[in-house]
Amino acid sequence: MTSTPRWTPDLSVGHKELDGHHQTLFNLLARLDHGLETGQGTGWAQAMGQELTAYADYHFQAEEALLEAADYPFLQFHRASHQAIALRMHALVAQLAGPTLDQAVRDLRDFVADWLAHHIEIEDFEYKPYLDGNA
Repeated sequence: MTSTPRWTPDLSVGHKELDGHHQTLFNLLARLDHGLETGQGTGWAQAMGQELTAYADYHFQAEEALLEAADYPFLQFHRASHQAIALRMHALVAQLAGPTLDQAVRDLRDFVADWLAHHIEIEDFEYKPYLDGNA
């Protein structure tokens, strides 16, 4: 397994609340990795998947509300990206009830790791100038 991505100050979007959300998401990913390494069972995997998707949904709503208040001109596109991420994540969590638990957890882990690394550095960084002074 590849090493767990970690939040670093280089990933800061310049907004204390949103940076805190991103840090929490990275911490949830680390817990998911730990569960994979220690062979946790179906119940744990399903609970972890539910916690991860619930927090991601909460984060998306909060981020979109802040972007709307800041009159972010690309909010529609950012919201669509969040919807696609949420749909994929929920579909992956649904697979945690299937017969291939280890692979389902790995698929969820890989998706979340890729999402966090790329979405923050590419899409979230685009809104930084619009939130300057609103942190």
